[in-house]
Amino acid sequence: PFDAEGPEPVGSISPECRDLGWKWVQKMTTQVIPDNWDHISKTWGSGFLVTRFISFIVSQFSSNEKADEVEEFFSTRSKPSVARTLKQSMERVRINLNWVRNVKQDDSLAAVVKELANRKI
Repeated sequence: PFDAEGPEPVGSISPECRDLGWKWVQKMTTQVIPDNWDHISKTWGSGFLVTRFISFIVSQFSSNEKADEVEEFFSTRSKPSVARTLKQSMERVRINLNWVRNVKQDDSLAAVVKELANRKI
């Protein structure tokens, strides 16, 4: 679904494949070439591509596990140029997490969905 040569194709990844993109980043920067994040930063710069990549992949997560994983990953890799995007992305993860938690706790949601599904258009 994406080219290993750069982060640009990530924008075209479907929502279902974002986790795969995150796994690619982790693998490329820890197993394949340790400390490859510096190479990624140098190759694609610290501007638009890298920040877009972080935002696109990270801000879609909605679990504590992923939030912890991302924070741990970037604890030693964050550059000042991506710090703001990373912070905003992590805020979005927490918002998503709260939304999912609230939806799961809403007993009336199932009835609403059922009613909407049975409506005649």
